[in-house]
Amino acid sequence: MSNYIGVCHIHSTVSSDAELTIAEIARFFKSRQYHFVCLTEHSPKPDGEYLNREDIQIIVDECRVLSDESFVMVPGLECETDNNAHILGIGVTQPIESKNCLEVIDLIKRQEGIAVLAHPFFFNNRYPQEMIEKLDGLEVWNGSKNPFPDAVACFKIKALHRKGITPLAYFGLDFHRQEHYRQLSIIISENELTAPAVIKGLKSGSYLLHSQIYEISPFADFPIHKLIQWYIQARLFFTTRKWAIGIKKKLNEKGVKIPEKAVTAIKRFYFGN
Repeated sequence: MSNYIGVCHIHSTVSSDAELTIAEIARFFKSRQYHFVCLTEHSPKPDGEYLNREDIQIIVDECRVLSDESFVMVPGLECETDNNAHILGIGVTQPIESKNCLEVIDLIKRQEGIAVLAHPFFFNNRYPQEMIEKLDGLEVWNGSKNPFPDAVACFKIKALHRKGITPLAYFGLDFHRQEHYRQLSIIISENELTAPAVIKGLKSGSYLLHSQIYEISPFADFPIHKLIQWYIQARLFFTTRKWAIGIKKKLNEKGVKIPEKAVTAIKRFYFGN
């Protein structure tokens, strides 16, 4: 049994809103001594277009070519549903053309993929309990959108475990460009380094979540005092974001022009774009 370190929730130029090609992503992470990368390309893309069978086959083929005995690229999708959930399908290799959240999860699992809710509560969304209970896991730290773990997601995992439902916690980079890189990784323990072994390790929970400060199990076992602190910080974040949106709307109504650089900076801070 060996330990392999990798990253999840990675987008290439296939997703339309990212800057690096799949080959460039492989070089970027391989040069930083990672062993695996889990791609999750947008489908539908920002323009509403789904990736078709040919599109996904190109991704699968490129991942295979870029993989070797020391580094593995795992294909996958990020599916947006009609209730604004973004569900990662890690290991998915066939098209998913549905906006129904429950159907999306079923289609991911039929392909023996891993269904993970991305940035669960970053947009302050409320999701159906039935959907939450069907998932394989929740992304408890999104490197692009959250400066600290998602306390609500961690509390949700703990509540589900008390009911006998056992979703796992995942770290994801939500990587679209190099400045999204952070040391949020997953260390799996497996007998070999292959795409099926990576998926098996991530699905079974035989891994640790690693950041510069924490190395925890897939049960989101952060210190309770830190979870409370992050929860309070998140509520302040959502409150000020609501204020910012309201102020922008009022300024627009009054015809006040906000400098484009300021708008971009605020969007990136509050929405991680």
